[in-house]
Amino acid sequence: MSPNNYPFLGLINYWGHATLEQKGNKLWTFIKASEATLQKRYTSCARIYVEMDVSGALHEGLWLEYRDEDYFQAIDCEQIPFRCRKCHEHGHLIKECPLNKVAGENKENKGEKKKEVFTRPKAK
Repeated sequence: MSPNNYPFLGLINYWGHATLEQKGNKLWTFIKASEATLQKRYTSCARIYVEMDVSGALHEGLWLEYRDEDYFQAIDCEQIPFRCRKCHEHGHLIKECPLNKVAGENKENKGEKKKEVFTRPKAK
């Protein structure tokens, strides 16, 4: 589990603490709303902190109901740690994966021949 920022874009009507907590718990586990969001200092997005399992898929958004309308609100995850597509561990990308080094060592240990370099003999 990892605590992360989750900004909600627009829809300032949803920026009360109780509503943000309800929406955050709908996604994962709500921790808190930022002070700037609660004081409505910034109107471009609402920022909440949630604890989430980053090993699974991330939510793209959620449906909000406002008056008689339903809106799909896109969400943006911030501060997600890198996750390797090869070993599925966090903290590095596939090009720095430790499994790449192990695979390279295994090739050498399996008796694969190294490439030989041939040169022309020098003329006398």
